Amino acid sequence: MNWSTARDMLPADLRRMLSRVLGRDKRPRVRRYIPHGVTVEQFFTSLRDAGVQCAVLRWFDTLPYVAPGEDIDMLVADSDLEILGSYLDNTSGSVPCDIYTAGGLPGTQYKQRPYFPAALAQSTLSRRLLQDGLYPVPSPADHFRGLAYHAVYQKGPASGLPTKHADVPPLAEPEHDYAAVLGALCDQLGFKISIDMESLDQHLAERGYRPARQDLLNLSKSNPWIASHLLG
Repeated sequence: MNWSTARDMLPADLRRMLSRVLGRDKRPRVRRYIPHGVTVEQFFTSLRDAGVQCAVLRWFDTLPYVAPGEDIDMLVADSDLEILGSYLDNTSGSVPCDIYTAGGLPGTQYKQRPYFPAALAQSTLSRRLLQDGLYPVPSPADHFRGLAYHAVYQKGPASGLPTKHADVPPLAEPEHDYAAVLGALCDQLGFKISIDMESLDQHLAERGYRPARQDLLNLSKSNPWIASHLLG
């Protein structure tokens, strides 16, 4: 019996442990984990002390608390991916983290493309703030535009945001209240923008943040609003 066959016969948790020990599971990937025994606060302290350029993209108000079933979505500079990855486990841990790079490095993309347009990614990282002196988060304006981008182009009707397109009705009970958070940010920033899919798309497009056509085609496979409003 060769090594590969013998390994495949082991229990899954033992296979994962051996993969980590033997260095066989170091490929970049979006979903990673804060290791067991490391708190969220300790993890972000390590990132701060190492000078990692990163930002938690949304739902960061409750940090260090992360509700069961939730994860931490993070954007990181390409040059700091390896450093950030050294503090995470690729296979299991206490808190899941989805890691995206500004330039869309292999294994850190959203649907085979960079998570944000380059200008939005750069602004998010360069203007990030430290919440409670520890947690890197976008500025209010970048938070608004990043969350709007996520809701309009990545989530689509699942965001629950209203739309004029009757053929793609919004989800009645979305996982998060995007409309409320975007509305509060809009008021805070003094923006005069209606919180609906079309108005947010126009705001993003005016700043060059609407995805390129090929990216829209890709995103439309899971977002029918794009097909109705932008590709029709």
